[in-house]
Amino acid sequence: MPHNQDATLRRLIDITQSLSSEQDKWRLLERILAESLALTHADGGTLYLLQNDSEGQWLEYGILHNRSLGLVQINRSGGDSALMPIPVYDLHTGAANHQNIATHCALTRRTINISDAYEASQFDISGIRAFDELFDYRTRSMLTLPLQNHAGQVIGVMQLVNAMAPDTTGVVPFTDPALSIVQALASLASIILENSLMLEFQRDLLIRLSSARDTSELFERILDEALAITRAEGGSLYLVRDGKAPRLEFVLLKNQALKLNLGGRHGQPVDMAPLQLEKNGEANLGNIATYTALSRETVNIQNAYHDIRFDFSGMKAFDTDHRYRSRSFLSVPLINHAGSVLGVLQLVNARDPDGQITAFDERQEPIVQALASYAAIALENQQLREDHARLLAEANRSDHAPKGD
Repeated sequence: MPHNQDATLRRLIDITQSLSSEQDKWRLLERILAESLALTHADGGTLYLLQNDSEGQWLEYGILHNRSLGLVQINRSGGDSALMPIPVYDLHTGAANHQNIATHCALTRRTINISDAYEASQFDISGIRAFDELFDYRTRSMLTLPLQNHAGQVIGVMQLVNAMAPDTTGVVPFTDPALSIVQALASLASIILENSLMLEFQRDLLIRLSSARDTSELFERILDEALAITRAEGGSLYLVRDGKAPRLEFVLLKNQALKLNLGGRHGQPVDMAPLQLEKNGEANLGNIATYTALSRETVNIQNAYHDIRFDFSGMKAFDTDHRYRSRSFLSVPLINHAGSVLGVLQLVNARDPDGQITAFDERQEPIVQALASYAAIALENQQLREDHARLLAEANRSDHAPKGD
């Protein structure tokens, strides 16, 4: 590999720029794997994708390259590879599979650098031996890296084998400079995978939401999806009610930690007082939800007890009554096509992958905003249908009214 760090940096910049013009996920990932092989002089490499199904969690072969064997395999559709996926957890006992190098990497989220696989006694290399016997090959040095999304969750693994000495045909261990380069490329692969998974998620989300039978069911699904996406403990959905006293009325309130489920198809009736949008003839900007509705802005608060912008006395009273501790908030307006605010979607207490309360990730805001927009459009359509039905009813009454002489 090049020892000149400036040359290496320029190479990485060139790779990043060239990748920016490519839209196909598999071509992007294949290019990254190929560049990893070239920059480290590795003879082969595999990119695994983490998959979940009803039976468990697996590392599935996505892309397999081996130069000396002339092997190139891309498993675009999943399940088409001749190589069996590797279970991350034992299918019978549920125990974590730390015996396999790739799954150990996924479970620990640590890079593993092995000089000779056959001497790595802590791992079960029967699969490696079977591959070597089948292709008359000898696997020696291995470099295995986790591919992690922005939340630190593993979404794949990249594994390189048999670093070759530049001036000979001999296999050598992967060096520290090689490790830093591959880690940079692994980060690019993670971004590509995460973006692809997000697009797939959004497509599947629209399919799930479109199956809702009515607006109230759709609202509940939207809140549930927002809770799942952000791993929030709780959330509320408010709708704007006009009149002499414009206000935000609670439609739904859920909190998993408190086992609260108010409103919706199966919840208890909502008994929460509405939030007034005006106080003493002026806009009520002191409450986070009313501020969201009036300003049309998304509000992301890391710790409500340390925030001085809003009046959280109602939240503190709720916490005292329920022996709870509200911390992080994400409040998003429901804006329709005409730009009118129809309500507010508010989430509380985001959790990290380990279940600890954390701030809401700003990168998740666009998805929650999209869900809020979907709710606003659904509400707008419902109101149009109701207006149309009312006009038809009035026209029908007019047609059947007694005619004067």
